[in-house]
Amino acid sequence: MNKSKLIYNLLILISSLILLVSCDECKFENITPDDLPTAKINSNYNVMFREKTTVCTPSRVNIWLNSGDLPPGLTLYPNGELKGKISANAETKVYNFTIKMEVCFNSNNPNDYSNCSSLTKGYALKVE
Repeated sequence: MNKSKLIYNLLILISSLILLVSCDECKFENITPDDLPTAKINSNYNVMFREKTTVCTPSRVNIWLNSGDLPPGLTLYPNGELKGKISANAETKVYNFTIKMEVCFNSNNPNDYSNCSSLTKGYALKVE
């Protein structure tokens, strides 16, 4: 069997196995990272919040600031990226905030988001 045919057959097998996983087996377990690195005034900052799931890849992920305040200059984007440049007028302190993430799984209909769950997680971001 030539190499390209072997790779093709392997891809067919993998996609068949993926389809066997039921949406009911997909679980949203946690939000990562657990801790945030310290930020410095007048410096760029970039962290990516991600979903930790079992078995499946989500069909949709939404994230937003649930409570608290971000340091001036930082923005939390819907894709989970927290980035920006810490403003020169930011206070040197710990900024406490929570984020909320909703994760949806659906392998049959990409427009049906009925299998969704959400988690809220608190963070403390130290600015020096």
